[in-house]
Amino acid sequence: MKPIEFLMDFEYQKIDYQNYDDRKNYLEKMCYEIAKIHDPIDQDYYIQVLSKQSGFSYDLIHQQINGLQPQFHQETYIPQKSRTLKR
Repeated sequence: MKPIEFLMDFEYQKIDYQNYDDRKNYLEKMCYEIAKIHDPIDQDYYIQVLSKQSGFSYDLIHQQINGLQPQFHQETYIPQKSRTLKR
């Protein structure tokens, strides 16, 4: 079992799935975790799982995750020292 699967199962067991606020909070937590996944196939799979568990649409979850991804996938730019030619 992958850590994300454990976390999803663990957090899902703690919610009242009849309660909208519980499902929404669960969705937000899991979107944050899924956004950290770099593999698009794995990410798609967990979005589908989350959609089934939470009752929110795949498209909504995907949109939510896309809004979070820049903070996880942004590369840090480190400027190089400029080199001057000595004559």
